[in-house]
Parts: sequence; structure tokens; C-alpha cells
Amino acid sequence: MKRYKRKILVFLIVSLLIVVGSFTILFLNFRKQLSLQDRILVLQANLTHTDSIITNLLQLESDKRAFQITSDISYLRNFYAIRTGCNGSIDRLKSNVSDKAIISIISEVDRLMELRLANMDSGLAVFRKNGPEAAILFMQDPSKRSIRERLAIQLHSLKSSFQEALQSTTAGINKKSEQNIIGLLVLVLVFISLMLIATRTFRRAQHRVIMNHLKFKEAQRIAKIGSWEWNFKTNRLKWSQEQFRIFGETRGEFELTYKGYLNHFPLQEQQKIIDLMHNAIETKTEFIIEHDIYRRDGTSLTVLERGSLILDKDNNPIGIFGTTQDISERKDYEKQLLQAELKYKAIIDNSADGIYQSTPDGKFVMVNPSMAGIFGYASPAEMINQVQNIGIQIYADPEDRQNMAEIITRQGHIKNYEMQVLKKDGSRIWVSANIRILRNDDGTVQFYEGILEDISDRKRAEEEILQLNKSLEQFANITAHDLQEPIRMVSGFLGLLEKKYAAALDEQGKGYIFRAKDGADRMSILIRDLLEFSRSGNKAAKKEPVNLESVIDLVQKDMSIVMQDTSAGLYVPEQMPVVEGTHSALYRLFLNLVSNGIKFRKKDTSPQVSILLNEQNDCWEFTVQDNGIGVPEKDQPKLFQAFQRLHRKEDYPGTGLGLVTCKKIVETHGGKIWMTSEFGKGTAFHFTLPKMRA
Repeated sequence: MKRYKRKILVFLIVSLLIVVGSFTILFLNFRKQLSLQDRILVLQANLTHTDSIITNLLQLESDKRAFQITSDISYLRNFYAIRTGCNGSIDRLKSNVSDKAIISIISEVDRLMELRLANMDSGLAVFRKNGPEAAILFMQDPSKRSIRERLAIQLHSLKSSFQEALQSTTAGINKKSEQNIIGLLVLVLVFISLMLIATRTFRRAQHRVIMNHLKFKEAQRIAKIGSWEWNFKTNRLKWSQEQFRIFGETRGEFELTYKGYLNHFPLQEQQKIIDLMHNAIETKTEFIIEHDIYRRDGTSLTVLERGSLILDKDNNPIGIFGTTQDISERKDYEKQLLQAELKYKAIIDNSADGIYQSTPDGKFVMVNPSMAGIFGYASPAEMINQVQNIGIQIYADPEDRQNMAEIITRQGHIKNYEMQVLKKDGSRIWVSANIRILRNDDGTVQFYEGILEDISDRKRAEEEILQLNKSLEQFANITAHDLQEPIRMVSGFLGLLEKKYAAALDEQGKGYIFRAKDGADRMSILIRDLLEFSRSGNKAAKKEPVNLESVIDLVQKDMSIVMQDTSAGLYVPEQMPVVEGTHSALYRLFLNLVSNGIKFRKKDTSPQVSILLNEQNDCWEFTVQDNGIGVPEKDQPKLFQAFQRLHRKEDYPGTGLGLVTCKKIVETHGGKIWMTSEFGKGTAFHFTLPKMRA
């Protein structure tokens, strides 16, 4: 509303300036017009005087000639009278003109006219003395004629000057008249426009007042805040519509008095309100009270009432203005929130995992009982009080804290981070940590919030499993080596038997030897694949940066003879990444997938194998795609199962352990593997490997 008041004030000032300015311009223009009209009168008089001089000079010539011809003395008397009039006209012209150029012309006319009149007087003297002929000859003298002609020219110039000035002034008057008419029209239009703008502005202001009132009512309804006013003199109340709704009353049916208001409270609460009002009036202070009211329909609400005194000019209380807010929902929400907090606290207190909050400077502000128990403290309070430096008293390895801090700062959280921590007695345990940052509104770190799980038992179990795996791997190596030797002996002696006693054996005997030798060879391959499969899942193998370009180069070299024999093509990216892993395992992974693409080729098509690379946010995605025979959809789930074969060994030799080995290698390196295939068109194996940690 203040904005509209300011706009109306500016509008009135601008309107006043426009009207005053317009009237000032019109007044000045009118005065200018009157001045021009006075000038026209002067110019008309000057033209009359100029015409009078020209006429009088002609009349002088005529009277002089008439006197010389008739000798009638009356012409001579008229001559001298007109001559006096010429001098008077010259004097009036001089008094009416202020322009220097015209004054100069008048002066020249006056001088020439004096010379002309003097010549006329001399001609009359010659006439009296020598007669008419001598007078005529005298006046026709070239010098006398020159004066007459120059006088005529100056009089014509003077008259033209006055005529031009008269035309110019007349045009000026007409222009000023047009300007005055246009000015009046503009003033009328401006006035009409100002009235329209004023009407529109006042309507907008009125609409704004109405809308503000409606918005105020709507705001009261949404916020559930009613307003009221108590007039001490009349003992009457004024209630807003929302106030009626809160108290469950209807306008017109409820007596708006202080007593009617108190009837919505029990007697004990009424006395409390009366005492509060009296205290506010006596101390001239505001009051606030939170209590329950009973509505007309018998229901109750919890309300928050505020009030402030209305004072007269003498600072005496004359009334109270206040608000009533329905806070029933807020109260219910506070109860629910309190119950949720108690429930949340119970969950935290009873959680088997350690839960905590710590400050950026390394102090605990909250730990649950499990957290205290994990670290060997009797209670959360003991742990909070005794641990003053988390970095020294909790972390067993300072590098863990530094590494975690870098990850949390970069990502805002950390998940399943395994590390060793120190208990109260200095012993070490393994925990898995999930930690996140809680920030203030300005982005600064407020707390670190985390959940810790004691994984010491799991770590011991994993260590035992690793030791068992190592023992099994050693057993597998020894067993494979011990089995390979007798199988090679059987295969060798069968070969010697076939070579030395070939002539003594019939076809059936040779078939027996061939089958026995083939079985021994397949047994040797199966033992080798089983040994490779057992090694592929070794998580304890040392991980190191592996440049996959060197891995692919090695695969290409080892597959070169097979690729040459089958006219196969192998297409690899121009640049392969460096990943963390085991070089030998990654070599077996790519070798198995590439050899599969060549082995399961179409009979009439050269095998084409492509290795594709796609960078993801946290990993590298590889695709080994071929144009081979493909895999039917129903058989695809079998591919990653051990000893599963989809073809006869005579068509496609193998033990069924290649893809299972690939799956173990990928999962051991923290990735996943899957396949897509279309029967008759080829197969694509997809797998991911994590990126190197910074």
C-alpha cells in the first residue's frame, strides 16, 4: 500500500507540474500574441505615414505645376500646407520605429525629401523671376531628377520593409493563435489523460487494498491466526472471521463481549486470564498465553494468544489488540516428534552397531552404548569424556584416518571402510565404518556422523579361510603335479605301445589304445584347467597396477598362430587403461574370452573379435564381441556354470571351465560380468573393472 501512496503522490505532483507548465506556456504565448498585435497596429500606422508621404510628394508636384500654369495662389497655399504634413509624417515614423536599418532608411528619406523640397522652392523662385520655361529647365536638371528618383526608391524600400514586417508579424500572430489552440487541446487531452490515469491508479489501489484484505483473511485462515480487539470504553470485541472459526462461533449469533469470550474457558482458566489481563494493563506490557479453549460444538483446541495495549495520546490504555493462533496440530506434531525422538533414541541405544557424532577437531559429542562397548568403555559418557583426540586415541593407523578424510572430503561420505582401531586398553580390533558429513547452512563442517560394526570375528574367519585356501591351493598344486606325472607316463607308454606293436594289433586294439590315450590327454587338460580355476579366485594375491595394453599384447602374441590358421581378426582400442589387479589373472581373463570368440566361429566365416572400452564414473566397462555362432537364449544361463558344455567335444573341445574362471577373476577384482548374444549372429561378453584409486 505504501507503494501506491507513493505513486499517487508522485502522480499528483507530476500532474500539477504539467498543468502549471501548460498554463504558463499558454499565458506567455498569449502575451506574445498581444505584443504582435500591438506591433501590427504600429506597422499599419507606419505604412499609412509612408503612403501619406508618397501621396503628399505627388500632390506637391501637382500643386506646383498648377500654380506655374495658372498662377492661382490657392495652389501655392495648398503646396505649403502639404509640405508641412510631409515633415510631420517623417517625425511620426521616426518615433514609431526602433529597427536600426529602417531608421537609417527613414533618415535617408528625410534627407532626400529636404533636398527635393528645397529644389521645389528654388524652382518656384526661378518661375517668379524668369518664367515657366526657365523653371521647367531648372527642375529637369539631372541632379534634381536624381534626387527625385533616389527619394522614390527609398520610399518604396521603406514601404516594402513595413509590408514585409506586417506580413511576418501577421504570420506570427496566426502561428501563435494556432499554438494556443493546439496548446488548449493538448491541455484538455493531458487533463483527460491524467484523469484516466488517476482513475486507473485509484482503482488499482482500491483493488490492491481489497486484495490485501482478502490475502490477509486467507493468510489468517492458512496460518489459523485470528485477530481481535477489545474496546475498554464500550466493553465490546471485534473479531476477524478466522477468530470466529477458531472459537466455533457464528457472526451475528455470538455476543462480542469480554464475558462472552471468557465463557469459552473453565472457571479456573478464566481467573488466570483475568489476572493476566489486569497485570498487562497495570504494567502496560504485552502478554502471551497458551491454553485450551472449548468451542461451541463441545470440541477443544489448543491456542496461543498474544495481546498488546492500545494507548491514547496521554499514554492511557483504551483497549487491547491481539491474535489467537490455533496450535493444536503443532502440539500433536510435537507429541509425535517427542515419541519419534524417544523411539529413535531407543533404536540408537539398542543398536548392535556403534553410532556416534564427532566434531571436526576430533571429539565425540554423541556415542551410543554399543559404540562405548565396542571400544571397551563402561558408558557413552565415559567414552565422550576420556577420548579427547580421536586421531590418536581411536585410529590404529594414522594413514587410515588421512585416507578416510580425503575420501569423505571428496565424496561427502564413505561406505564400508575397513580399518583397525584402538580399544580403551590399547588392543586392536577390526571395524567397518560408514561415515558422512553434516554441514551448516554456510557449508562448513558441523559434525561427522558414523556407524561402526565390529568385524573382528569376521576378519579372523577370513584369515582362517585365506590360510585354508592357501593350504588347498598348495594341495591342489601338489595333487595336480602328482597326477600329471602318472598320466603323462600312461599317455607316453600308450604311444610307445601304438608305435612298437602297431603291426601286431588289429583295428579294434588300435581303437582301444587311441581311446585310452585320448582319455589320458583330456584328463591332463582337465587337471590343468582345474588348477587354473582354483588359482583364479585367490583374493589374497598381491594387487598392483597392471597396464592392460601389455596384457592385450601378450594375448595377441600367444594367439597369433591360431589367428593365422583361422584368418581371425582382433580389434582393440588405441589406448587401454591401467587397473589394479593381478597380471596373470587378467591375462587369463582376456585370453579365455578372445579364444572363445575364435573357437566358436561359423564354419564359412572368418572370426572377427573386437575389444570395446567404455569409461564409467567409477569403473571401466569392457566388451569382447565376436561374430560367431551365438548362444540360444535358453542356454545362456548355463554359460557361467562349471562343467557346462553346449556342444560336443568333437565339434568344440574344452572342459567347460573357461567362463567360470573368467567370472571368478572379474569378481575377485571387484567387478561384474554378463553376456548378450543372438543365436547365429555372435556373442558379446561385458565386464567391469574398478578404476585405480587416486
